[in-house]
Amino acid sequence: MLKHIAFFIAPFVLILACKTLKKSDTEKKSNQSILFSSIKREYCFGNCPVYELKIFKNGDAIYHGIANTKLQGWYCSKLDKTVLDRLSEKAREINYLNLDSTYFHPQGIDAPYTTTSILINKTFKKVRRQLQYPPKLLSFERVFDEIIESTNWVKKSESGKKDN
Repeated sequence: MLKHIAFFIAPFVLILACKTLKKSDTEKKSNQSILFSSIKREYCFGNCPVYELKIFKNGDAIYHGIANTKLQGWYCSKLDKTVLDRLSEKAREINYLNLDSTYFHPQGIDAPYTTTSILINKTFKKVRRQLQYPPKLLSFERVFDEIIESTNWVKKSESGKKDN
C-alpha cells in the first residue's frame, strides 16, 4: 500500500521541484546584467585615448582606461536611468540602427578604430568606424565622453575588488 501512495505522490513532488528550479533559473537570468551600450576606442600610432566603457541595462557601468586617459585602470559606477535615456535619445536622433555596421578605409593606417553599440527596442546594433563615417556618429560618441567625464567612478583593483 505504501508503494501505491508513493507512486501517486512522486509526480507531485517532481512537479514542485521543477517549478522551483524554473523559478530559480528565471531569477538568475533577470539578475544578470544585459549589455545596454558600449564604446571602445582603440590604439593609434600617436597619443589617442584608448579605453572601453560598458553600460548595462541595470545602470551598472564598467570603465577600463588603458592609455592616454585621465583614468587609468578599472573603474565602476552606477548610472541613473536618465543617462541611459540620453544615450537612447541620441541613438534615435541620429538613426543609429540604420547606420552601416562598419566604416573603414584601406588607407587609414593610423586612424584608430572606435566601436559603439546600443540596445534599442530589443535590437542590438554595433558600429565600428575608422574613416569615412557620417559626422552624426561623433555626436553619439560625445555622449559617452560626457558620461565618462561627469560620472563618479570607483577605482577597482586588478582582482576586481574596490580599492580603498
